[in-house]
Amino acid sequence: MIMDYQLYSQKPKGDHWGVGVLLLHNGCILLGRRTDNNTWGSPGGGVEDDENPIDAIIREVKEETGLDIEAKHLTFVHRNYSYNEGAIWSSFVFVCDKFDGELKPKVGEVEELKWVPIENLWDYPLFTPTKESIMVTLQRNPELIYPSLVVEKMTSIEQLVDVKNPGRNGGHGVLGTGGWKYKKPGESKGVNRAAPEYKATVNPSISKLQALKQSYITYFQNLKDFKKIYTVQDGQFVFPEYNKAKQEGLVNDKASYIRLFKEQYVHFALTRS
Repeated sequence: MIMDYQLYSQKPKGDHWGVGVLLLHNGCILLGRRTDNNTWGSPGGGVEDDENPIDAIIREVKEETGLDIEAKHLTFVHRNYSYNEGAIWSSFVFVCDKFDGELKPKVGEVEELKWVPIENLWDYPLFTPTKESIMVTLQRNPELIYPSLVVEKMTSIEQLVDVKNPGRNGGHGVLGTGGWKYKKPGESKGVNRAAPEYKATVNPSISKLQALKQSYITYFQNLKDFKKIYTVQDGQFVFPEYNKAKQEGLVNDKASYIRLFKEQYVHFALTRS
């Protein structure tokens, strides 16, 4: 996992550190309805003096949900900074999809626990730190929430822009000057399944895959009906939440929202420096 030098460091007295984790299971995220403000949040809390963030999130998960998690199954996403109650807070965000035990909400803090489908998250009034954890994970490591969204793999990029995946149905793909050429079992010529085309480069420092990546950039640039919805803040992908996107007429339902999100993220991933 990505490391932060203070993950295993004890919190100095006087500092304000927080931890939060998105627990994932079968396309759902575990949320708990908080007793204090009736919002829905993911497990987390403050790091105690002389405690490190890893030990803190393991403790918080056990206290709030009854589940047991291990450090080796935690994926560190990012450290957020915020100003709250007159102090600067460092909040460590994790994702975890392996755990043991039975759900048991902490009396006095959590009214109920629920596995919420990812596509339904924005139907719930989310606790602000949980909302920030979800957004920073979508911005930095979206594949952790959407496993199919692995934008670094060319075949996944093709899938997301509605291009056939080479090697599908027992066939195989060949990278040529027209993009990916897909051959069904028993075929000799094959059919070009790639939407964009690219010219073979004479520059030996540029690989065919880099040239193909450039072809997708060109594809998006020339796509007449492509409208850039996302923005970039501090180099990070920022996309409107579902309710806002629906309110503005960008989408009709959750399925169209997810499709739009994927297309927009692929555009961002391909065109960033």
